Amino acid sequence: MKFGKAKLRRILSEETGIPVRDIIDHGKYEYFGNKEQITIGSYVITALHGEIKIWEPVITEDEIGYRNRTIKRAPHKSPARQEAH
Repeated sequence: MKFGKAKLRRILSEETGIPVRDIIDHGKYEYFGNKEQITIGSYVITALHGEIKIWEPVITEDEIGYRNRTIKRAPHKSPARQEAH
């Protein structure tokens, strides 16, 4: 299942507050078979087998760490699958 650049950009923008235009200009999109990824600065959003995860920086007093979380989205259905149900 491929989400595509536009959908991943929109999701990343919604989750981080980074404007879509900045993601378009400075983000890097990569596609490896069944894995899609957009990287901008310290943020990375990855889609693999229909699951979307985001890695983001967590800044504490004296160090920078990263956390990841799964983003819940409605399942993507193609028009052909909708007709079959």
